Amino acid sequence: MTVVSRRRLRVRFWERGVGYTRASGTGAASAAVASIITGRAGREVTVECDGGELAVAWPEGGTVQQTGEVEVLFEGDWIGPAAQLQRRRKWPTPPEAGVPRSSAKGP
Repeated sequence: MTVVSRRRLRVRFWERGVGYTRASGTGAASAAVASIITGRAGREVTVECDGGELAVAWPEGGTVQQTGEVEVLFEGDWIGPAAQLQRRRKWPTPPEAGVPRSSAKGP
């Protein structure tokens, strides 16, 4: 993160499990809050990312607010927590997916 001025930050993001990302709302808000807390920026800043700009405001006594454009980069199907656990723990297909309950084995 680079504090360009009290009203402008420049950030790049590396997300665990993903790698480089062009933008991150959570990362932009965190960079803004860290800059505000340390006195490097005012309570309204523009966070410049490779994917575009995000306006972040944190009013005194209020919540962090973000304003910016949205762009869909990828689409997919949600596989749900059961399927994720199955892959992580190498469980067989859960019973609700059509396998008889007697053949489902836990860890």
